[in-house]
Amino acid sequence: TIEDGHYDIIHIATHGSSSESTAKDIRLYFSEDAYQIDSMYAYHLLDQDMDVDLIILSACDSGAGLYYGGEG
Repeated sequence: TIEDGHYDIIHIATHGSSSESTAKDIRLYFSEDAYQIDSMYAYHLLDQDMDVDLIILSACDSGAGLYYGGEG
């Protein structure tokens, strides 16, 4: 959980997967322990109540797929 406050940059480096057909299929994987893996779609970051200027995703396949104007 991100505490209340303003952040200039949040950098998320994790495992990921994507689809060449749609940007909504970018999935980020997190591990709570060796027996459970949690994941979320990258677009769910937009639903979070965070005061941040920039979120950087560093995940395998997070840049794959079609190019959409305004990305990058």
